[in-house]
Formats: sequence, structure tokens, C-alpha cells
Amino acid sequence: MSGFFASLPNLPVHQHQQAFTVKLKSRWPWFFLREQQLLLFFQDATHLATKWRNRLLSSTTELRLGDQSISINHLYSIIDKVKFTKIDHGLTKSDINPKDCLRSGWCLVFFSRIWLTWIKLKTFNTTQFSEKNKSRYFITRPAYLSVEINAHNLLYLILLVQQKQLPPQSLHIHTFSSQACESIFRNTRALSEVYSTIVNFTVHDFLRRAQRLSLLNDIKCKHLNDRSVNNLVFPVHYKHRHDHQSLATQSQREVDLMNVEQIITESYHEAIDMLDGLGILNLLNDKMFLA
Repeated sequence: MSGFFASLPNLPVHQHQQAFTVKLKSRWPWFFLREQQLLLFFQDATHLATKWRNRLLSSTTELRLGDQSISINHLYSIIDKVKFTKIDHGLTKSDINPKDCLRSGWCLVFFSRIWLTWIKLKTFNTTQFSEKNKSRYFITRPAYLSVEINAHNLLYLILLVQQKQLPPQSLHIHTFSSQACESIFRNTRALSEVYSTIVNFTVHDFLRRAQRLSLLNDIKCKHLNDRSVNNLVFPVHYKHRHDHQSLATQSQREVDLMNVEQIITESYHEAIDMLDGLGILNLLNDKMFLA
């Protein structure tokens, strides 16, 4: 559909009259999406993290990064250290910044590409030159492709916002996940009458309730940003409380000043720095795979 994996010659959906079109300043050899896209796709971040975790916890894999190996013992060492607590997740407010999301996403892309290229070029004594056996040294193919898809579609989405084809609210990519859809379903089910025990409803009922829910959320959003004395006050769970700074305004300002090519270049060099000292870059330099 997006043309990332393959094209559909008999179904050119990207030529639809309502398809998005971005204008690239130059040819990007690291960018694999078409300039015309009818739909944008994102892999659920929670499920993607689960794929990486399951790969790390698998007993049949032996992840290799140069002369270093990755195993579950690294997780045990983090857990055993007193200075790390359960809530040490390393997240900051800058993680909601689209520029930081783009940099970290493409850094992971370049990291994974270099890692995969090294595994394909490396000769392991235990693999017997079998590509199937080499796969045990890398993350699963769905996890890797999910990383590529997310980074490409995020960059495409930022270009659409930069070129004023989409509003800055579309950069709230956390709403693209399945958790947001499940939350909408729970909220629509909560719109049932007080004494009603019906938990299932038809598609027509869901659309009708979703429309009511959209109106309620619109009223709630407007009054949360209203500083007047006579505004309605909606109860907000403590986990959902935040300051009144408009994330959309902040995102638009950041996107307008964003230099995409510079950010991607910084991401590439950051990935190179992370891999330096692991015995990977020497082989790639000898094969002239790195510029």
C-alpha cells in the first residue's frame, strides 16, 4: 500500500486524487517511501517494544554486536544495581518534541541497518555460511521492518506539516497506537445508561456514541484551555494532568524551524558513535560500505 515493501502495478493507490504529495529538496538515498502516499502507517510502539523484549529474552537467540554479545544478563545487572529503580525509564519532556522523536527514530534505523549489514558480511564459525542461521544474531525481521516503517512515516508526516498540508495536531503520534483505539471503545461503552447492562452494541451504535464522545472531548478541550472564571471545570485524573502550554503550538514552532537533513545527518553520526569500539565499523570500512 505504501510502496515500502513492493508496488501494486494493478492498484496504483498512490495516484488517488486525495493522496498526499511531499516535495523533497534533493534525492535522499536513505529514504524509501514514495513522494505520493494515500495512507500513512505506524507500528504500535508498545507492540514494537514487546518484539524487541521477546527477542532479548529468547533462549534460542544470540544477539551479536561486533565482538560483544547481548543477553538477558545485561538486564539482570541493571536490576541488581541499587542506583536504578523500577521507575528509572529515562523519559523526559523532550521526548514529545517531534525533532527528538525524528532523531532517535532514525538513529535506531541507521543503527539497525549497520548492524544487519555487518551480520551479512561477517563470517561466523557456527553459522556454516547459512543466512537462516545468521538470523539468530539479529532482531526479528518484523521488529526491524517496524522500525523502518515508523521512522519513514514519521518523517513523511513531518514534511506534510512543514508544507502546511496537515495541521500540527497530526504530530501527536501516540494517538496512532491501538491503545488510543481501545480507549475510545471503553469511553463509548461508558456512555451507556446508568442501569443498562448492555456491553455490546452494533456498528451504528458505536458511531453514534463516538460522535457524542467527540463533542464531549471538544467541549472539554476548549474549557481546559479557558482561563476565565465562568468556565466549566472537568475532573481530570492525576496521571493526565499537565500544564496548559499548547503542545500543538510548540510542535508547529519546532517543525517550522526544523532542518530535516541536518537531523538525519546527526542521527547517522550518533549511530556510528554508538557502534564505535564494537569491532563492526572496521569490517564495513574495509568493504567500503560506510561513506
